[in-house]
Amino acid sequence: MIVFVLGLLAGVAGAAEPPPVRGIVSAVPFTLSVPYRSDWSAEHPEVRSGTLLVLDVESSWLVLRNGPQPVLYVGAAPAEVLRRDVEAGRVVVVVPGAIGPEVAVFFGGEALPETVTVEAGKLELAGALAGGAVPLRVPQSATVERVLDHAGLWRLAGG
Repeated sequence: MIVFVLGLLAGVAGAAEPPPVRGIVSAVPFTLSVPYRSDWSAEHPEVRSGTLLVLDVESSWLVLRNGPQPVLYVGAAPAEVLRRDVEAGRVVVVVPGAIGPEVAVFFGGEALPETVTVEAGKLELAGALAGGAVPLRVPQSATVERVLDHAGLWRLAGG
């Protein structure tokens, strides 16, 4: 009986917590003249185009740690973090390739992003959606930024 009541209380407490990713502030599509290999997943995909997202995130989730930490995902892929402002609760990330008008943005299990495989990312996404993650609306941009290379993305992100 006590275990059952504690389980109900735990469920209520967990349900009341807001998600750590509160929204997408802006989205800037880009193309690169010089592609690069991303180190933010196990497969190291070549990035030729994508979207820079500015996310509104609970500040405590942006604090860097030494070692594995919850991985920030956009869809099934780890997001490449370019810039974070812990005080403002903002993070700028690279999302390689095209994204739709809505996308799930969430923190998954603790890992180093460079160890996440495509299959592991799909499992994280399925778990997040089953756990109640709601896809976020991606603000649409009328222009595509043409950037020379990865360093240009840093500059575009305000780095």
